[in-house]
Amino acid sequence: PYYEAEPNISFNPTLPIITYSVPSDIAQQVDLLSAKSIPYFIYNKPKPIVSLMFNHALTAIQFKTGSQLPSGITIKSISFKNIYFKGKHSLGTKGENAHAWTVDQTQKRDFTLNLNYISDGTAGKDITTPNNTFFLLPQVLPSDAVLEVTMMINGQLKTLKKAINGKTWKQGEKIVYNLSSSKITQETFTLEAVTTGSANYDGSGNISYTVK
Repeated sequence: PYYEAEPNISFNPTLPIITYSVPSDIAQQVDLLSAKSIPYFIYNKPKPIVSLMFNHALTAIQFKTGSQLPSGITIKSISFKNIYFKGKHSLGTKGENAHAWTVDQTQKRDFTLNLNYISDGTAGKDITTPNNTFFLLPQVLPSDAVLEVTMMINGQLKTLKKAINGKTWKQGEKIVYNLSSSKITQETFTLEAVTTGSANYDGSGNISYTVK
């Protein structure tokens, strides 16, 4: 199942394939999860418990303060420019291609998060929150892909630019960029979706999900 009211997702149940476009508005981006089970048949008796292993389908991107971001500097905006944003996510494939993406490389989009984050000089603080995390398409970034961060330093605007062309955003990873007044560094983590409980074909049972 999927949320039919979500305007950026279309689903082909025959294949099955999800077609997804990442919204420009960061607040509208979602942590897309996908899952499938081994084949079961509804006429089996007794009806079996169906186990689902969920996968994070996108790449999560967050920002933290770096070790050289003095107190009083204001982060005004963060932008990813010239990023692929549309693709098809295959759920029915097996092996290495299971849950794979086919990225539409004919279209690109800019993603900008406007902020007014004021640094207190402490390294490792969250600049972005769960409500404004970037959830972008896994991809090998195109040749003109750029990360730009605009800061207010001593009353003057300064823009840091980092070329990210050729970098790989992997499905299910969380990338953290650490911002300093003169540079941007990167860390990469793996995301997990942990399930607790079980559910049956008749709708009984309960499953809860924890994302970490």
